[in-house]
Amino acid sequence: MQDKGLKVIQFVDSYYPHIDGVVKVVDNYAKTLNSMGDSCIVCTPNCGKHNEVFPYRVLTCPSLPTGTEAHPALPELQVKMRREVLSYGADIIHSHSPFMMGRYGLKMARKLGVPYVTTFHSKFYDDFLAYTHSKRFAEFGVRYILKLYNNADAVWAVNNGTAETLRSYGFKGEIGVMPNGVDCDCFYPDDPEKYISAANEAYPLPCDGLKILFVGQLIWQKNHKLVLDTVALLTRQGIPVSLTVAGAGDHGKAIMAYADKLGISSRVAYVGRVTKKELLQGLYLRSDLFFFPSMYDNAPITLQEASLNRVPALLLRGSNAAECIRDRENGYLTADDPAEAAEVIKSIIADLDGNRQMGINASQSIVNRWEDILVDVRAAYVELINKVKRDKGI
Repeated sequence: MQDKGLKVIQFVDSYYPHIDGVVKVVDNYAKTLNSMGDSCIVCTPNCGKHNEVFPYRVLTCPSLPTGTEAHPALPELQVKMRREVLSYGADIIHSHSPFMMGRYGLKMARKLGVPYVTTFHSKFYDDFLAYTHSKRFAEFGVRYILKLYNNADAVWAVNNGTAETLRSYGFKGEIGVMPNGVDCDCFYPDDPEKYISAANEAYPLPCDGLKILFVGQLIWQKNHKLVLDTVALLTRQGIPVSLTVAGAGDHGKAIMAYADKLGISSRVAYVGRVTKKELLQGLYLRSDLFFFPSMYDNAPITLQEASLNRVPALLLRGSNAAECIRDRENGYLTADDPAEAAEVIKSIIADLDGNRQMGINASQSIVNRWEDILVDVRAAYVELINKVKRDKGI
């Protein structure tokens, strides 16, 4: 195709006011593509009221209320969305979910005769297992999502570890790697104290001590248990630490109850979902350590956000999320063991100057700008569009 403005439609199964890594990816794809002179719209189920003002079009369809963060989409019921998708003149369709919206996107791509690319973001087997408590149902769920990946024109993963996860599910096709980026509007400020003061006023620290931060969904898959067990162990040892947790999720009450059971509620501040960029940046800037020991996550944007703000991270050794971490060079690694994690944190307390340098190293080696990522995304789109046209003899 000629190098002209692309028309892209993204499909996703959850959107604002819900916020997670996939939502941030879709939002930044759309914002950045439109800023580059392309046209990108987003199709999503209606996930509730929000205050976001988007610099791109968002088409919504009905969803089923579940009482949880999940909003099962009903795209076939929205005639207006179908009409607008079919009349948009799309060059390519990109989905970020293998469920109802992703499948509807595939259907629309086939009807329009345009290529369909899908990104594998999440460890769906873990999700299925967590919510059904059945390996049989989890395996059935994986077979269900593989049908979509097997029918896509291109499949992307967010890093090499995530690609291996998809292969472990039984996918045999080619997988491209397209990493996540970070919103560099939240650059490291000349006056960090202004942001820190605002965050402290809105979300006071629960106590004195090394300031630890967790940002993410309140679901057990994120390994909140290790975070809390480590804080409890340090507390018993007389090591002062302060934990701030930003996020919301279906297991929030249970996670808070576990902190109370451990007797560390006075050392933990649960601040909920932080939607204001300046306040979230202030939480990062005031922190000494970003503790994110998740085996579930693949390429967390929160890790890049922390790194952008010069906060080193402690992650699980061998996790997909830790693929970019060089232990004691640009971050820290630990086993899934509170005793080992506590020893790492004690070593940080003993060398705070070294920890600050670790944060600087992270900012120089982990951060990817969305503007740079989308140049590669756009080139891959054009290549795929041309390939599909050649295959059709167009």
